[in-house]
Amino acid sequence: MKTNTIELILLGLFCFGTVFGGDIAEYAKNQIRRSDWAYGNTYITSTFTVQANTYKSHLFVYDVLNNCNANPPMRYGMHGGCMRGMHHMMMGCNMPIGPSEWGNMYCSYMNSCWNLCTSVRQIDDIISDGTRVAIVTGDQLTTSAMTDVVEETDWGFRSAGDGSEQSITACWRHTC
Repeated sequence: MKTNTIELILLGLFCFGTVFGGDIAEYAKNQIRRSDWAYGNTYITSTFTVQANTYKSHLFVYDVLNNCNANPPMRYGMHGGCMRGMHHMMMGCNMPIGPSEWGNMYCSYMNSCWNLCTSVRQIDDIISDGTRVAIVTGDQLTTSAMTDVVEETDWGFRSAGDGSEQSITACWRHTC
């Protein structure tokens, strides 16, 4: 399902202006049960495409941050997802960073609005284990694109196994 900005405004799902504490989390929670970032869907923008049958948690985070004016980190270059055309063949394109970059404490793509968390995780923080990305949306809760829909779970706060606190390799905080 492709949603445009007008539909998001009508649904009350669009962030405006400066990002305030909780805006990112609130917007993310408003996406729960949506399938836009499902594994089986193709994700298309005007500059890049991500094929079906790939995980898209990082694209969910990108869309939330972008819609909340929270300066999502981007990587630039020739990527397989760049749309075809003379401009992109010669110039490349910007694409959202992936789970491995979100999960890297030394990621060079982070812009000045993103700092490593130096305290307990807070609402609006972005966490990653290098294969998945999620937004902290509550006390011991995160929201992320799962295989079929966006869900709020305890991923990143579990006591053991996949999604445990120990599996998280980086936590990033928006500071602008």
